[in-house]
Amino acid sequence: MDGEHPRLGVSASIEAHWRAACALIVDARDVIVERPTAQPPGWAVARGWAAWLAELAPPLLERLETDGLAAHAADLDAPASLRALAARAAVVGSLPRLSLAEGTSPRRRVGARKRQQVGAFAAALAPRFPDATRVID
Repeated sequence: MDGEHPRLGVSASIEAHWRAACALIVDARDVIVERPTAQPPGWAVARGWAAWLAELAPPLLERLETDGLAAHAADLDAPASLRALAARAAVVGSLPRLSLAEGTSPRRRVGARKRQQVGAFAAALAPRFPDATRVID
């Protein structure tokens, strides 16, 4: 049976899932932060993906944007590192929704979606900051 984080009421498997999401964000920060221009983005060049991405036909690109690269990775000759990142992103895309622990109330009126975001953020940070009692967004 899953253990729970004592203050947050988050199961160990959910916490592990969120840790994976945080690791993915750290590993793909360059892709997330840099806005593409007419030139190949720096992250695409640095990761060796620029040529492959530039050769994508518009219909295939549209399918990949709709379905996600991981859904078609087996049929494509994409760079291995891009396929690996897409597979990680697909797993992270299925993250469970979290909310603040039972008995915890936000300091201000916030909607359910924001409470879920703050709860997830708190769950991800809890192992690193075990003595923290508040999350300020």
